[in-house]
Amino acid sequence: MPNDRMPNGGPAFPRRQVNTLRGGDLRHPRTIEGHRGHPGMTLRQWYAGQALAGARGFTVGERTPENIAQQCFDVADAMLAENDRRDEERGKC
Repeated sequence: MPNDRMPNGGPAFPRRQVNTLRGGDLRHPRTIEGHRGHPGMTLRQWYAGQALAGARGFTVGERTPENIAQQCFDVADAMLAENDRRDEERGKC
């Protein structure tokens, strides 16, 4: 990898961009839901949020917000690495 950061896994809940009229102006693309298209949170952020929901059961050390956040992202990074490993086993990469 070009840097030391883990890949983010891509968008967790991407929304398709659809051009619809907004007051006769196509310069403001909107999604079907009526909001501007946005890729949403990354899969890494989603995994970290899911880990946060269960963080009470696995966090170690001082229970500061920074420590808990770091451990949640460590879990997210491990999930992404495991996804990649399994994809490689199946020949999907």
